[in-house]
Amino acid sequence: MTEIFVSDHAVLRWLERVMNVDTEAARTRIRDAVRNGVKAGSSAVMVDGVAYVLDGNRVVTVTPKRRPAPYEIQRQTKEHAK
Repeated sequence: MTEIFVSDHAVLRWLERVMNVDTEAARTRIRDAVRNGVKAGSSAVMVDGVAYVLDGNRVVTVTPKRRPAPYEIQRQTKEHAK
């Protein structure tokens, strides 16, 4: 069978349109979290255990202090569905 690739764009649209994730609210929360670091010219900001990597005024990636185990993600998804 041919391997199927799913673009980041498709995943983002699926989150928005199928899972009803408010991506604009997420962008706002990220902007608020990094605002002072961007003003200070930082290359990264740690807020509430989350590392935001910056390139100038652009947030290029976000990494939690501790990634949840796959079973935790599955449990959170099931709890969200309730």
